[in-house]
Amino acid sequence: MFDPPPHPRQLPGVRWERTAQGLHLPAVDRTTGVEPSPEMLAAARAQARAATIGAVVAGVAMLISAAALVVSADAWRQQRVLNEQQAELNDYARLREQRVYSSRVTLLARAGETNSSVLPDGLDVSVQNRAPVPLQQVRVLGPLTGTPGLVGDDLGTVAPCTIVTFRLAPPDGRVFADDPENPLVYTRLSLVFTETGQHWRLDGDGLTRLDAAPSAPPGPTPTIHNQLEQPAGDCGEAR
Repeated sequence: MFDPPPHPRQLPGVRWERTAQGLHLPAVDRTTGVEPSPEMLAAARAQARAATIGAVVAGVAMLISAAALVVSADAWRQQRVLNEQQAELNDYARLREQRVYSSRVTLLARAGETNSSVLPDGLDVSVQNRAPVPLQQVRVLGPLTGTPGLVGDDLGTVAPCTIVTFRLAPPDGRVFADDPENPLVYTRLSLVFTETGQHWRLDGDGLTRLDAAPSAPPGPTPTIHNQLEQPAGDCGEAR
């Protein structure tokens, strides 16, 4: 073991000189006229080198620390993106599982071509339940000309694997609003129903999950005529 060299400012007979090139030891102390000994100069240079090395090490440490912060921030951003993507996948999987039965329900309608004393003008409607569970609280809704909102009639329960067809007639003296963009089919009807405790609305925009079963709309009520049921093929769970 050995004692560290004294600080240059503590060396007797040595005074530092500052110039444009920095701080250094003069060959001859201008105040005393004494030339520093080789040992003093060596100790001073060693101390200067140590200070320089320390400054370099400190600078490198700061750069490493800054780089670590950048890497940490980037890793945090990437993890946040992964978490958001995983949440979206979980929501999609949950919705897909919820729709396993409701997605097997189809609503089709077109203008009725015939009428009689027992079959008034209206729409020929088909509600197809190709799921192995019943549809409950089923209601068919549609718009009337000159009346805001929708009117509807209750269909009741549609059994599993069943197709129900019927004539939906508007209230007396009224007609369903036109659907000029679809002359062959009528897409302005909607169907609300409940299955396995979940509430849904099916319309021209697709299938939408509801928080609760909607109440019956006010106003005049259309009527259901000539209701028939038949078994549905291709019945099961949609995956």
